[in-house]
Amino acid sequence: MKEEISLKSRARLAPRNRSYFGKRTPLIPRFLSLLGYCEVARRGAALLFANDVDSRILHARFGVLVYTTVYLVETFLALCLHWISLQGVHMQHMYEHHLTGLGLGLALSLHILINSDSWDDLLVDLCHLPLSVGLLAHSCEACCVVRTFLPHSLQNHFVIKLVQRFLGAVCMLSLSVSIIIVFVRYVSEYYNGGLSLTELFIVPLALYLGEYLHPLYLRSHLRAMIRLVNDKSKRSS
Repeated sequence: MKEEISLKSRARLAPRNRSYFGKRTPLIPRFLSLLGYCEVARRGAALLFANDVDSRILHARFGVLVYTTVYLVETFLALCLHWISLQGVHMQHMYEHHLTGLGLGLALSLHILINSDSWDDLLVDLCHLPLSVGLLAHSCEACCVVRTFLPHSLQNHFVIKLVQRFLGAVCMLSLSVSIIIVFVRYVSEYYNGGLSLTELFIVPLALYLGEYLHPLYLRSHLRAMIRLVNDKSKRSS
């Protein structure tokens, strides 16, 4: 009797669970999303190690463009079709992170378009590090998509999950630290008593992601790493 009730409860919860966790994005758009995340991360690495000003500007502009495009497509697929390309990610993450990230990307793209010369100067002097780290951090998203192409036995392998959690923790910590540093510098060295229309979106969205949401994700990654190690040690003993 109890088993029958349990099965009925699961049946009632199934539609909501499917809505919460979404559906796996079909193969071709998921592969294109993987290429997009990899390109964003590649642009971040290239920007981080670029020595001359022209290379930094080039990688920054293309990085923001690709980032915004990927987030636009991924957010549309998630919100409209409930398709999610990332392993272990649910709809709440798409709302609180990708939708906000899309807003930030659109504001950055518009800001670059309107304030081309001042943006280039600001990038070289102030935004080089946080933008590099922000783009490079999408290697974590790329790993999440890669896991969906692996056999089921490898998707949840201890080493793969631990590496992804470690990478996520490093990315979240780096982003939070770099954003607070650049924000303090911006207020002390660049703020002139007003914000442009695009900056009214960029500043609060960047602070929300870097100083509220990413620390929460950092704590989640650390807790998951500890849980993984503890479970592994219990099974070994």
